[in-house]
Amino acid sequence: MAPLPLYASVPFQICHSCATVAAVAFAGMLVVIMRSDAVRGILEDLVRRALTVE
Repeated sequence: MAPLPLYASVPFQICHSCATVAAVAFAGMLVVIMRSDAVRGILEDLVRRALTVE
């Protein structure tokens, strides 16, 4: 019987699942942060200053 490929091993699947959960959690945190008025104001100011020619 041939050995299982790497992606079929249980430790690989567990690692992949943990990475997916971490990525989703990080994305959720970014959504919450980006919705705050303070961060929105900082980003708008940054873009405005970047596009202003003096």
